[in-house]
Amino acid sequence: VEVFLRTGSHFLTRADWGCVDGDHKAWMIVDVASKDEARGIVPPAFRSTAKVVQLNTFTMDEIEDALRRHQR
Repeated sequence: VEVFLRTGSHFLTRADWGCVDGDHKAWMIVDVASKDEARGIVPPAFRSTAKVVQLNTFTMDEIEDALRRHQR
């Protein structure tokens, strides 16, 4: 948290934190054009180790198609 305070990062107040449960990590869901853009939101001290995951929603047809492909 100290790094976020020193950098004046808006990340500090916009992130969801696991600290109360003993998991000292932060999560954010952002709408950006690329993983690089998402990584750019993370304070520089943590960029190289940040895990960026693309989240998607699926229609029922897409899920059924994926299940058929994976059952082969």
